[in-house]
Amino acid sequence: PYISAGIAVATLSLVLLRKRTRFILATILVIVMLLMIWFYRRPLDTIRDDNVVVSPAYGTIYEILPVMKNGIQYTHISIFLSPSDVHVQYIPLASTFVETLYDATGKFNLAYEMNKSNDNEKAVTTISDGKNNIYITQIAGFLVRRINTKPFKKGEGLKSGQELGMIKFGSRVDIELPENYNILVKEGQYVKGPETVIAKVNPV
Repeated sequence: PYISAGIAVATLSLVLLRKRTRFILATILVIVMLLMIWFYRRPLDTIRDDNVVVSPAYGTIYEILPVMKNGIQYTHISIFLSPSDVHVQYIPLASTFVETLYDATGKFNLAYEMNKSNDNEKAVTTISDGKNNIYITQIAGFLVRRINTKPFKKGEGLKSGQELGMIKFGSRVDIELPENYNILVKEGQYVKGPETVIAKVNPV
């Protein structure tokens, strides 16, 4: 709504202002519109059939650390998205949808401040690989405070590389994988959504 209102005001100004001012304002308006189109871009779908885990987001891996959840050892991977990154998120592996819980009580700290942004507004999507749950967390950033997720149904089958949703502007995406997954990425590495394999299931 804010973008639409801004465009309406700018259009009215183009009619009322002098020629030189109209040219400057029109140039600014075109630049803003091109930036918005670039920000909301959606790469072509990359559906994977192989038994791998792909990155749920485009961005830079800031942190990889072990955590315990419900008595199970997990690997927690945090991915920071800058404003220039693709902001679509993806299902990381063929799985079954369990639930998405939206926490609207959080703050809006800068996404790259790892400790503070843990308290930010977020959406946590739980999927199942048939044995354990896997968690994907979309964390809102400081600028535009909005997270979208697809309305999946409980028990719905999901494909690796399928779109999960989108976070607006600078933000963070976390994924937590059970201990039976072999992590293939490292901190500081840039990942490209479904194009980047981040883990494989350890052979039994």
